[in-house]
Amino acid sequence: MQRKAMVIGIKPECIDDYKKNHANTWPEVLETISKGNVKNFSIFIHGTILFGYFEYHGNNLDQDMKKWGENKKMQEWWDIHIPMLEPLEKGNRDDGWIYMEEIFYNK
Repeated sequence: MQRKAMVIGIKPECIDDYKKNHANTWPEVLETISKGNVKNFSIFIHGTILFGYFEYHGNNLDQDMKKWGENKKMQEWWDIHIPMLEPLEKGNRDDGWIYMEEIFYNK
């Protein structure tokens, strides 16, 4: 199992819609996440910063993420939400999220 953390900004005017939509995440999106070997996926907010955390239980994260991108409902979900985001840096993932380096873990 791999623990993954990531961060991105969000446009202030989009925060309410982002929260509302994620409180009512489409069942197809939730199913895609689960089928991608991802568990305990959480998103937190502080001001205009989003922090995401998930646990990956598969063998090839890139392959499983590619399958997410091939899912039509996930594409629709991203079409709504990616424009709400404000990447903190350029040149990382296509959606702007930045994976963070783990520096401490206590079992």
